[in-house]
Amino acid sequence: MEYKKKGDNENALAGFQDLRTNHSDYIGTYYHFAKFLEEQGRREEALEIYKVGMEIAQRLRNRHAYGELLSAYNMAMGMDEDEWDD
Repeated sequence: MEYKKKGDNENALAGFQDLRTNHSDYIGTYYHFAKFLEEQGRREEALEIYKVGMEIAQRLRNRHAYGELLSAYNMAMGMDEDEWDD
């Protein structure tokens, strides 16, 4: 995140990829990595990262993280929560 804050997108990307590879169960990676990709205009890749994160959150039984990832995924897909029918 420090690289991202500094605008060093190359090292930020490398850091996110390293976390995914070497610490795949660290669920926070998926939200921040996908947001980073969205900011870079890489929406399809971001959507895939959200999906992987949701799968891991389910496996880890982390409902909070799952909900955050699902909400971010839906927003990236252009679905606003206000548009949902209850």
